[in-house]
Amino acid sequence: MRNEGLMKAILALSARYAAESPSHATPAVMTPAGPPAHINLAMQYYYETLHYVSTALHQQSYAHSEELLATALVISTYEMLDAARADGPGSDGGSSSSSSSSSTEPERGGRAALSNWQRHLKGVFWIQRSQNVNGASGGLRQAVWWAWLQQDIWAAFRERRRCFSFWTWKTPIRQVPQHDLPALSMYLLREAVNYCADDPTTTATGADGVVPRVLDADALRRRAELGAELMAKLDEWQACLGSDFKPLPSSAATVSGKYPCSAWAPIWVHPPRLAVALQAHSFARILVCLHEPPTSGFHGFLRKKRILANEVATICGLAMELTDKGCQIVSAQCLFGAGLCVEDRAQQDTILSLIDECEARCGWPMSGLREDLRKEWSRAVA
Repeated sequence: MRNEGLMKAILALSARYAAESPSHATPAVMTPAGPPAHINLAMQYYYETLHYVSTALHQQSYAHSEELLATALVISTYEMLDAARADGPGSDGGSSSSSSSSSTEPERGGRAALSNWQRHLKGVFWIQRSQNVNGASGGLRQAVWWAWLQQDIWAAFRERRRCFSFWTWKTPIRQVPQHDLPALSMYLLREAVNYCADDPTTTATGADGVVPRVLDADALRRRAELGAELMAKLDEWQACLGSDFKPLPSSAATVSGKYPCSAWAPIWVHPPRLAVALQAHSFARILVCLHEPPTSGFHGFLRKKRILANEVATICGLAMELTDKGCQIVSAQCLFGAGLCVEDRAQQDTILSLIDECEARCGWPMSGLREDLRKEWSRAVA
C-alpha cells in the first residue's frame, strides 16, 4: 500500500492469473476485437509498473530498496505465467506480446513471451547482486532470492544452461536445522541443473550440425567424480531427514483405479513444503543419474535403473497426495523430470494425469509440459 509500483505489479499478476480461470473464459468477458478483458487489464497494469520502475530508478533510495526487489520478482512471475501460456498449443504467445503478434504467428509470440521472462529473470539477478542479496540475507530480501531461485532453476533446466546464481551454501549439511532442509533441497537441485548444463557429452556443433562429443578418459573420470560428489551430498541430505519428513499413514484404496499405473503407492508427507522438498531431491537425483558418464557392466546398469525407478515412484507417490495449491507448480516440474525416465505407457499416462491435476488445482497452464513430454517419448520410440 506504500508503493505504487509494487501495488500495480501485484494487480498485473492477479489480473493475468484471473484470466487463466475458466470462469473468465466465457464470451461475456470478451472485448469486441481482442483478448479477454482481464488480459487487457493485466497488460495495462504491467506497462504502468514498468513505467513506474523506469522513472523511480532515478532515485538512489529506490534502486536499493526492498520495494524494487519485490516488484521485480512479481513482474518476473507475470512473465513466467506468460511463458507458460506461450508454451501451450494454439497459444497467442502471452499477453505482453499479443499486441505485436497476430493469431497466425503463435511461434513468434511464444518466443517473445519466453524472451521477456528470461530478461526479467536476469534483471532480478542483477538487482539482487547490486544489493548483495543472497540466500542468507534475512528478511524479505532472502525470501525474494529463494522465490527467484525457483524460477531460475526451471528456466535454466529448460534452456540447458547454468543458473544465474553463484551463491554457495556455507553450512555443512549435517549441521543444517530441520526447518532449513527444504531450502537446501532446492539449492542442491540448482547444483544438479548446473551439472546437466556442464555435461560435455551432450552435443557439439560440427560440420554436420549438432553431434555428440567424445571425451578422453581423464575428462570422463573428472565428470564421474563430480557426479559422485553431488550424489553423495544428496545422500547426506536424505540421511539428515528427521521425523517430520516421515510419510503419514495413507490408504492406497483412495487412489485404487484412479490412475492407469498401479505400481506407485501414494505417499503423504505433511506439511506440504516438506513433500515438495522430497520431490525436488528426487528430481535432482534423476538429473545427476541421467548425466553421469555411463558405468560399464551389468551391475552399473542395474544401479542406475534402480535409482531412477525409486525416484520416479517417490515423485509420483507424493504428487498423488499433494493437494496444496501453492505446491502444484514445483510438483508438476518434478513430475516432468520423472516423466523423462519412464517408458511404460501406463506410467506415462499416470504422469500426464498427475500434471493435469496440478493444473486443475492451481490454474497454472501446463499444456506445454505435457506436449514436451509427449515429444520426448516419441523421440525415444523413434
